[in-house]
Formats: sequence, structure tokens, C-alpha cells
Amino acid sequence: MPLSSFSWLGSSGRNANRLSHSGNSSPVSKKDPDFDEEAQKIFAALGLGKEGSSSRYNSCDPIWKHPRTGGTIYVGNVEAASNMDILKNKNISHIVNCTDNMPLYHQKTSSISYYRFDIASWWRHVKDDAESVIEFTQSVFAFVGEALASGKNVLIHCLAGAHRAGTTGCALLMHFGGLDTKAAIAVAKRLRPVIDPIGTLPDLLRKIEKANKLKFPKERFPITHFE
Repeated sequence: MPLSSFSWLGSSGRNANRLSHSGNSSPVSKKDPDFDEEAQKIFAALGLGKEGSSSRYNSCDPIWKHPRTGGTIYVGNVEAASNMDILKNKNISHIVNCTDNMPLYHQKTSSISYYRFDIASWWRHVKDDAESVIEFTQSVFAFVGEALASGKNVLIHCLAGAHRAGTTGCALLMHFGGLDTKAAIAVAKRLRPVIDPIGTLPDLLRKIEKANKLKFPKERFPITHFE
């Protein structure tokens, strides 16, 4: 399905949950940890404050660059998502919030477009068939894909930029780069070492890999490695 067939938020960021997969009404899967708690463990282990700020730990890292337009995917944390100076410095105009509870910090800013992708709720939407995988992921892929095609930079974030956003970043590497699950995780961790799909999130990546093979015989772009 062409990207133009999808619709999502305009730059005003209004109606941010209308076209998103948000899981506010149901509990987290019993198989999954508390991702916010896991993020705080990462901050504590790295000697960071609750905002995840340190010279040793980047607030966001690039993981993929469009070979023709230069549009870049960043994976990051709450500091990157909330700090407009960071967003401006990275020329980020599109943000994917991978949580069901973190604010859309710059929702009223005309320069930022938002999409909320509650990846932790995937198990309520995705079954064993490729169609349900595609239905769950197609809008976020399209949101990111159209931004990249226009040369725009996109931030994928959660609290720590490790589990939920990290897994979403892996899924994007699989979708745009044609990588399998193992390779996507390896590339993502090389570029942002804190990335760590945990709980049931690797199960989702394997389902995405299977769906990609069945349903997306599309043009793939090479992975751009960042030094």
C-alpha cells in the first residue's frame, strides 16, 4: 500500500492518539516487565538522574539514514524528547512516542509532528497472522517513511530509549533495511548500546520478520552505519 494512502498527525500534533496504537485501557502483558522501572534501572546503573542525562550516555543516537534524502532515524530517551534544543540541533521534526503515558512534550509546537505508538500493547493486537502484524505496524512505518522520504529526521523515543523505542528502532531497521531480527538488534545495539528488546518484544520482532518476508517484497535500502 503506498505511503500516500495513510494519514496521521499534521505538524500541530493535535489528535495525537486518534490514529495511534495506545493501550491506556488494558494492563501490560504479564510476560512483560514494567518498562518505566527498567528504564530507571538503566539510569541508576549508568549513574544518571531520572532524566537520563550524562556525557557518557547520549540522549539520542542515529541508527539509519535514507541513502537518497539523508532523512535520519534517531532512537532516544526522555531528555531528547523533552528538550527542544536537542531536537533543533538534530533537525528533528517528527517524533514517535513509544509509550502510553509519556507526554507529547511539544504538541502545541507547529514544527513537530507526533505519532504515539504503544508498542508494549502489541500482544493485544497482533496474532499469528501476517495481516495483524501489518495492521499494527503499518501506520508507524508510514509516518516514519514519509518523513524520511522528504529528508526529515525522526526521533523514536520512550523513557530510556532502550526497550520500547529500541525495539521500534529495530523494527524500522527490518522494514527499511530488510534485516532479520538478529541482524537488526545487532546493528541497533552497535549504534546505541543501551538498546535491549526484553520481555515479549523479541516475539514481536520475529513476527515482523515473518510478515516482511510474506508481505513486503519492496525496495530495500542499505543500512548506513554511523561512526
